[in-house]
Formats: sequence, structure tokens, C-alpha cells
Amino acid sequence: MCAGASPVKSDISPRVRRMVLFVICGTLSIPLGLPVIAQEPARQRVFRLEDLTAAYALIMNTNSAAHWAAQWWTAFAVGDVDESGYLLADPNLWRDDDEPPERALIEFVSPTGTGGYEFMRTMSDEERGQAILELGFTDFVLNLVAFASDEAAENVRRLRGDSSEGTLRARRQMEAIVKALGS
Repeated sequence: MCAGASPVKSDISPRVRRMVLFVICGTLSIPLGLPVIAQEPARQRVFRLEDLTAAYALIMNTNSAAHWAAQWWTAFAVGDVDESGYLLADPNLWRDDDEPPERALIEFVSPTGTGGYEFMRTMSDEERGQAILELGFTDFVLNLVAFASDEAAENVRRLRGDSSEGTLRARRQMEAIVKALGS
């Protein structure tokens, strides 16, 4: 904290608070009159199309898995893939300073422990693939891929800043979802 600043309790996130302190305290030196160029956030490797396909194969047949993984990849990964074929994601979009890293995979939990995803049980592979595509780039997809691949699980843990315990809890929850959906 800079001289003369007093701690004030507020609802402002720690990230915003740090930026405000930089500006108020003058610890961020920006020459006046020069344009400020925002630095691209460091993006992290998350998973490959092969990992996504293996994840989809946990909840649908292999041919459908390949089709729907490719559909998802085209919708959400194009332009965000490195030279080795890994989807890149900004960790700042996946971390919440106000939410503990041990957050649950799913905000609501059904009596079966599947987070309410049992509605997909009666769906065809086509319907299931479309439903996941409509969910978008969400925790569900991240955790499904993390469940299918140990490397992706570690990448997802680092991306979100989760603890080992939080990752294990998400893995158990995804195991229940995969079991409920079966392929």
C-alpha cells in the first residue's frame, strides 16, 4: 500500500484493487503523451483435438465422438491453437479472484451427484453432441477432457488455478456424470 492510503473494505475484486493502487500510488509509470499498448495475456495450453475426441468417446460412440469433437473444435478452437495442436486459453478468463479454487465443477448438484446432467441420458449421440456444443467452452467440456486425459487434467488445473483437492473433486463428479451417461 502506498503512503497515505488506508485499507478500505470493499466489494472490489483484488485484481481491480491492485490496478487502482498502481494508479493512485504512481507505481505504474506511463509516460504521458505516448500510446499505451496493452500486453497480450499469456495463454496456456489446455488440450488437443485428440483429447477432446477421447473425452467425447466416453459418452457416445466413437464415430459420433469424432464428429462432435470436430464440430466443437471448429466452433471454439479455430485461431486459438498453437503449433503443436493445443487449444490455448487465457487463465484470467477461467480464474475468479472472489471464488476459491476449490469450487465445485457444477454449481447445482442433483441427488445422483451428476450435477443435473442426467437429462442427457435419454438423448441420442446426435442430440447429446448438439447439447454439448450449445453449452460452449465451459467447465463441463474442460472437466470431461480432464477426466479423459491426465495431461489435460494437469493443464486444466493450472489454467483455473485449482488445488489438487479441487481437481480431484471435479474428477469424481465427472466420473459420476460419465457413468450416468454411459456410451
